[in-house]
Amino acid sequence: MKKIAVASVLSLSILASSTGAQIVSAQQNEAFIQEIKDEKLGISAQIQKDDENVKKVKVIAENETSIVEYDKKRDILRIEENGETYEINLAEERPKAERKMAALQAKVDLGDYDVVDDYEDYWWDAYVISYDYYEINEMLWNLSDGEDTKTTWEASANSSRLEKFSGQMQNLRSKQRAAEAALATGVASVVAGVAAAPVTAGVSTVVGIALSLGAAVYAASLFGDAQDIRKDIHSNFRRIEVIDFDEL
Repeated sequence: MKKIAVASVLSLSILASSTGAQIVSAQQNEAFIQEIKDEKLGISAQIQKDDENVKKVKVIAENETSIVEYDKKRDILRIEENGETYEINLAEERPKAERKMAALQAKVDLGDYDVVDDYEDYWWDAYVISYDYYEINEMLWNLSDGEDTKTTWEASANSSRLEKFSGQMQNLRSKQRAAEAALATGVASVVAGVAAAPVTAGVSTVVGIALSLGAAVYAASLFGDAQDIRKDIHSNFRRIEVIDFDEL
């Protein structure tokens, strides 16, 4: 994915000096409070409202436009994208994210043995595990894109897509860890909001969610990167052919 950077209110001065993004204050303009544009990256973001009740962000990224409104009192995200509107209840989603984060931290590495790949995405529940059955010189794969699962033996018909899927999962986990580390506060909230977004959600929506929940520019860009990888994983998963053992 192309690198994305969108400024948040918390990092405007830093962004102006480090990326050259244009920041426009609009105290006399009721349409937005602040606007941040970066023509090089093709990003435009507007903080349309930010008070004790609501934070509203409009983001244009990769030719997509999304409006994300965070209701601070009700702890709900309201998202407008491609003419559709939906809500994410953070009060319900945050505990799920916290449990998954705790489980991942407590996971014990039992060693490789015959396990070649073992990558798990706890945001969207995708995973890949591959087993080397060395006595018969065959590989078995268990994988999921977070919506469906597949178990298949590796053969010439699917080997390249299986290896691609494994690489995509490694990239996704690397990007997710970086995104979490880049958040100063509110990790569970931002992860919960992003994790609840559908796979069809645009990058602009995911960046908007992160910004509306207080993420700074760098973290918001990483969450957008992760969503792009997620979409690629979903697309590749659909094309992986399932091979039964008797077909080898």
